[in-house]
Amino acid sequence: MNSLNLEAFGFDLLPVETIDGSEVFSLITPFVLLDDEKLDIFVEKVGKFIHFFDEGSLIFSLHGHGFSMSSLENYSPWTKLKRHLSAYDVNFEEGQIEHWCEIEKGATALTSYLSALLSVEKWARDQINVPRSRNNLVFETKTYLNSWLPNEKFKTQHTSRKGNSGQKYKFDIAGRNKAIDLISPSINSTGCYLRKAIDFIDSDSTSTLGIIDDSIDVRRAQREINILGPVTPVMPLSRLKINALQPSLG
Repeated sequence: MNSLNLEAFGFDLLPVETIDGSEVFSLITPFVLLDDEKLDIFVEKVGKFIHFFDEGSLIFSLHGHGFSMSSLENYSPWTKLKRHLSAYDVNFEEGQIEHWCEIEKGATALTSYLSALLSVEKWARDQINVPRSRNNLVFETKTYLNSWLPNEKFKTQHTSRKGNSGQKYKFDIAGRNKAIDLISPSINSTGCYLRKAIDFIDSDSTSTLGIIDDSIDVRRAQREINILGPVTPVMPLSRLKINALQPSLG
């Protein structure tokens, strides 16, 4: 399984006992579902291929919040969900979300698969008006960053960095030479980040990057990017996703 390069993502793989002796691992991630239960992801190695699947855990969680799969008409939420997942090249069959790929494409495929699962989690929260988990969003951002710039080895612990003034600042995510904050598209959020980022301009040890969440309001996000961009490096979350799926852009 080393060909997955999972160490770059900061995830562990634990072997799973199987009746037929197939090679299956449980992928340990920090992501949680609507009920704060952990998101179960499994990785199966089949010859030259890798099979990612969730054993229906995400849909089971949705059932617990009142979503029903009893209706599969053309305009049902489930049909829309299936169409939505197809954009990530991910299958949704019999309640299980899965993806197959060649082993050498494992790292990129994992990024896409996680993005698909978390987009479902966001979709579900939108349906029942539950705020999105910020922790999920931060860890999702870290996953994209590690796919895009694996040499940085981004993490969410021990992320304090000292600015030019000598003041220490805590960031959401940090790597060897970069410090990252996930920013909501609001005046207060961008203002706080700007004060922090200015103290790192021309720093010899740390460069900063602001990732602005444009998943809810693209116009507001672009407005904040236009404000911050001339002063400090910023990027919309949607752009980071594209970079993560096309690492050569780094």
